[in-house]
Amino acid sequence: NYQNDERLNSKAEDVFHLKAGETNKLSPEEFVDYYMQLTGKISGTNQKRIFSVLQSSGKEIGFVYPATRSRFKYFALSGGLTAFLVRLYLAKKDLPYAFVDDFIKYLETDYGIYIRKCSKTEKLVSKYKIRVTQQEFSRNEQALLETLDQVNCLIRLSDSGYIVTLPEKKGEFKLL
Repeated sequence: NYQNDERLNSKAEDVFHLKAGETNKLSPEEFVDYYMQLTGKISGTNQKRIFSVLQSSGKEIGFVYPATRSRFKYFALSGGLTAFLVRLYLAKKDLPYAFVDDFIKYLETDYGIYIRKCSKTEKLVSKYKIRVTQQEFSRNEQALLETLDQVNCLIRLSDSGYIVTLPEKKGEFKLL
């Protein structure tokens, strides 16, 4: 879309540190950072740009809601995607059960999906001047727990202790 946009090409050369005919290998993190710098300098907000990139593919995998043509959309893990990630996590760890806290850390480290407030999210929101309150992170975590419960992958141990498991293994869990 931008092949003939001289203004964009000029900014892309500056942001990505490119010269005509050169290539530059970037890690995914560097690319995202440069992309955010590039699109934020041209027009619109970074949040809108991220959304436009992920909107079509996000609908297909259950990451963008609602999937209709609604004006207001948000990112969320669908039940199917959540159950798949639980299965994948437990298979990688070769475990029948795991603590929700460990599962959340797995989402952060392996997929960059941040449910809770942490130093990484603090840096990101301050860097891109996005305001996210602690209450919103708490609601985010509660929504994950509700989704895990809906797909029958959650066992509640106490008010603050939860275990993730496969739905077919849920009845076999015994607290020692």
